Amino acid sequence: MKIRVKFLIVIISFIVTGSLSAQQFSRYTSVVNTPTAFTIGHGTYQFGYRGYHEGGAEFKTTVGLTDILNIGVSFDLEHAIGQRKIKPHVPGVIAKLKFTDGSDSFPISIAAGYDSFYMGLTNTFKKSTTTSSEPETWDETSSDDSDDDDQKTYSSYNQMIYGPYLVVTKPIYIMDEEQHFSFGVRSPVQPSYVPNDTSYFVSLDIPLGGYFAFKAEVERIYWNFSRLEQVMFNVGFRYNIFAKVGLELDIIVEKEYGVNRVVRVEYTEEF
Repeated sequence: MKIRVKFLIVIISFIVTGSLSAQQFSRYTSVVNTPTAFTIGHGTYQFGYRGYHEGGAEFKTTVGLTDILNIGVSFDLEHAIGQRKIKPHVPGVIAKLKFTDGSDSFPISIAAGYDSFYMGLTNTFKKSTTTSSEPETWDETSSDDSDDDDQKTYSSYNQMIYGPYLVVTKPIYIMDEEQHFSFGVRSPVQPSYVPNDTSYFVSLDIPLGGYFAFKAEVERIYWNFSRLEQVMFNVGFRYNIFAKVGLELDIIVEKEYGVNRVVRVEYTEEF
């Protein structure tokens, strides 16, 4: 009995100590599925795992070359977990450049980058084969795994997409605590460029004591407010442990396809 009590005390002490130390990591580089204008610091690296619908898994590594410049790589596997055949995708390079750091005189952070994101289950297109005199057309269809000699399937369905973005993040203060409001625009370009899917996003992350955080965002907002059925409403809850490991459960909600649960794990350390 005494051994169990001592073991419990040690575990609680580690968690509390790690949680208090985690306050320095309360400025997150992303919310649920959208970026913020924050970066990881110079000489810092971060390993990330994201598990999504039907056993998909993304592995991401980011390095802070300076306080304003991050680079990294992302590797995505559809059906990495489960009985279906694993489908690897071409790795994508990721980067973020922060233009302003949110000083007291100008408390707004602005950044541009190229990163991965999840489009959800809404868009699946087939690229029709055309003659040289005809333009390429995109027709929305249902997703399938079959190959067709006459059509090349392009799926922004259930995989990580890559593209450029511009984001602005501003701190706001409620009850003497700092929260972060972000908004921006991004466009999917890998594996294929779909200009009609360029969209806006807004987000809010609320650090709770430095080691917990609540996150919420709305994305896929189109400039003319068309395709409202494709807007995604996302929420997440994060817990930082031992000041280095972040555990997060996210929920992505699409009107047509319902709820998609996402699990994220991030490990941050200095060289």
